[in-house]
Amino acid sequence: MEAHRAVFEQERVYLRGVALVFAELFTFSRHTITQLLMALGLTEQDWSAWYRLFSQGRFNAQQASAVLFAQTLQHVAPDAVYVVGGDATQTPRSSRTLEGAGWLRNPRTPPFMTGIHAAQRWFNGSWLLPAEQGYSRALPLRWLPAFTAKSRPVAHPPATEWEAAVRFLGWVRQELTRHGRAHQRVLMVGDGHYDTLDLWQRLPEGVILLARSARNRVLYHLPGVQSGRGRRRKYGARALSPSNSGSTARAGAPSPSWCAAQRATCR
Repeated sequence: MEAHRAVFEQERVYLRGVALVFAELFTFSRHTITQLLMALGLTEQDWSAWYRLFSQGRFNAQQASAVLFAQTLQHVAPDAVYVVGGDATQTPRSSRTLEGAGWLRNPRTPPFMTGIHAAQRWFNGSWLLPAEQGYSRALPLRWLPAFTAKSRPVAHPPATEWEAAVRFLGWVRQELTRHGRAHQRVLMVGDGHYDTLDLWQRLPEGVILLARSARNRVLYHLPGVQSGRGRRRKYGARALSPSNSGSTARAGAPSPSWCAAQRATCR
């Protein structure tokens, strides 16, 4: 918390932010500002100063994320791969008047009777801690709005999941460059929503995307050096599909379909 002191302009505002962090640890119901104040025993006092912390722009979330990102670099060597994970999530809302609140698919409804609800869509970009005993925890770094166009956003332009992922990856590369790690590789892990051509084509330099793909995905190698006249080829030889690439690739080496998917040359 002391490392985030520069995010707050005044000491009293900083102490108020520290109090809210401790309240998060002792709140076992909904994590709203009202519930946090109840955990601190401050419900009988004036609440306006606590709400102004977020409504008046006194807390800079992007600057706080940059401080947290710098602390994660202490646990990742410059020659290691910086692993992040990304996924979209929803915040259910009871009102459609909030910015970004629109009709989205309700994940709590059964698949044989899909329902909808009013909610805001967000992209959660997290750093994956080094694995311990085969498991890795996700530390949230950025919480970016991915509001739909029909939700009529005002301050934030509408964005899809993959567009929010591109923004997050661009921010990660920017922060790595700012800390003298411009050549450090980044690996992002995502589900099938990020296996889209638009995202593959807009991946920042030095970023590898590991996404869940369809079993029958048709992949090709990059074309080799072409000699002679004629139209330049866009596709190389046919690569293995994701359903059978794992059994034929040698241990420790990327499969042909994996190299083709990340638009890189197999080495």
